[in-house]
Amino acid sequence: MDMSVQSTSADVKTMLQDAITALQAAGAAGKHATLKIQEMASDSELKELLQQGSKHAEGWQERLSAANEKAGGAQAGTEGNPIIDAIQQVGGKIMSKAADPAARDLGIIASGQLALHYYIAAFGTMTSYAKMLGMAEVAQSLHECLEEAKKGDERYTELAEKIGK
Repeated sequence: MDMSVQSTSADVKTMLQDAITALQAAGAAGKHATLKIQEMASDSELKELLQQGSKHAEGWQERLSAANEKAGGAQAGTEGNPIIDAIQQVGGKIMSKAADPAARDLGIIASGQLALHYYIAAFGTMTSYAKMLGMAEVAQSLHECLEEAKKGDERYTELAEKIGK
């Protein structure tokens, strides 16, 4: 292996480790926000979807912790995740402007989908990086998270269409 390939692999591994740590921080912040948002939702199906999303996020946290360990990353700290923080700020603004319960529910869905799109992009990219590094088990774990995020996004879209009618 030449020096440029070794250097690239080391850089990709560092990016993978850093991204997993950032996703762990996002999950912790997302769980806290979801508890608040569930109280604001009026649609029973949305409340159920938010609860399911919370359970998926707990599973993601477990998988991410194991993946981080296998990838040789540091333990997740409490530094937060600026991307999720910004998404939550935007979501809060969207929801605060909605006086109508159905509109607020649509704002909750929009905020949830913004977060899910971040996760979809991150899980997809990190799956590719793990494969590139020959970390099949880490890649599989991240891919499972990716598929769950995609399904959650689809369910939010279906519910938004139903509420918006």
